[in-house]
Amino acid sequence: MSTEQPDRSLQYHWYLTGCNRLNREPLPIDEFTVIWQEYESHAEMLKQAERDRKIDTLNASERIRMERKIQADPILKAVLVGQAEEGISS
Repeated sequence: MSTEQPDRSLQYHWYLTGCNRLNREPLPIDEFTVIWQEYESHAEMLKQAERDRKIDTLNASERIRMERKIQADPILKAVLVGQAEEGISS
């Protein structure tokens, strides 16, 4: 089993573009990758639970916590701004 992290260079590029546009200091790529992987893992868990029709069995307070964290995170905002700058639709 590989412990290698997926390539996040595209997302990090969008993040850097967004940080530049928002006049923010970006995180180093290794810190960005850890946070991005947490969000991606959460999204995959939700998709799998939905496919299995088990979304109601997930911990509701954890889902709410992650939703609030994601909505308030400036990293996600910077990525979205970076995508918009480059005309990318998410």
